[in-house]
Amino acid sequence: MGWKTGGLLWLALVSLLFAGQALASSPPFASVQSGLYKDTTFAEAVTAFTPYEKIYLLVELQQLQPGKYTLTTDWLTPWGELEHQSNYSFELTKTKPLWKAYSWLNLWKNGPVKRLLTGEDFKKKFYGTWTVRLFLNGKQIHNQSFDVQ
Repeated sequence: MGWKTGGLLWLALVSLLFAGQALASSPPFASVQSGLYKDTTFAEAVTAFTPYEKIYLLVELQQLQPGKYTLTTDWLTPWGELEHQSNYSFELTKTKPLWKAYSWLNLWKNGPVKRLLTGEDFKKKFYGTWTVRLFLNGKQIHNQSFDVQ
């Protein structure tokens, strides 16, 4: 076998290897969408909240393939600190055209003594633009920002 034939064979094998890796690393769903809401009716998506409100995140994955999954939600403060993390593990035995789940965040009030001393119900770090990150089986699949005012 000449150099050209051997080189083409090697190139074909490398191409197949990379194509296999691309398929293995592609997400097990067609698309992901999320919205932030003030209640579980999920009627009107919003991007601004007060610290007194419970913040709900609705996640929708289209064409989620069968398998075992863990959906992780990271709620990050305006300074990038992890304020809360939730994990939801589940298993699908067949493709789900539209799979939905939700997560929520309550901001913790300052204790009575700190409220008395500072006059503030919440820590100052709670005000500003937050980020919520979504991971499926440890791989980040989506992020969204919202404001706490």
